[in-house]
Amino acid sequence: VTTAGVMYVHGASSELRMENVTVQGIQGKAGVGAAVVVGDDGKVGASRCGFVAIRSTGGGGVVALVGARAVVELVGCNVTDAAVKTETVSRAVLLGGGGVVLVDGSDADVVLSETIVRESHAPQARGGVLLVTESATRARVSLNGVVMSETSAFAGGAIAVTVPDVGVAAWPQIVLDERTTVSFASATYGGV
Repeated sequence: VTTAGVMYVHGASSELRMENVTVQGIQGKAGVGAAVVVGDDGKVGASRCGFVAIRSTGGGGVVALVGARAVVELVGCNVTDAAVKTETVSRAVLLGGGGVVLVDGSDADVVLSETIVRESHAPQARGGVLLVTESATRARVSLNGVVMSETSAFAGGAIAVTVPDVGVAAWPQIVLDERTTVSFASATYGGV
């Protein structure tokens, strides 16, 4: 996987913590994770942060989890105008999407709590906000009190999950609590 992150967190001792930080205007030119890429055993936590006008060419506009056992937690964050800008639909099917988060690593943990996502798009890809790929076996994703509005994608206007081969015994787990909402999401295929 080609990565493009401005911040790259990889390795058992690596951890990035952000509080009250605004990340704005990042244009990833190649690969996934325009703002943050999390590799094997990396940990990222963001609290009360803003992510504005973030663009990725492959997936995970704000954050891409590409390694095994990668961990990301966004709490009380605001994401506005995040997008995946792929070249063609056929490339998007191979490379992914996830305007805000791309989960592409096994045993990954993602928690979004009390976070607002507006205007997140993957027009030629999957998952306007979140894409969990078939490579994310045993991944755990929890959305707690997340508000997603005005999101769109080619497939899965807000959330897209691609299923591993039938023979795989470890499926990803995606849990949305009763406070999580999706409004004004659209997709060419696959609604929410």
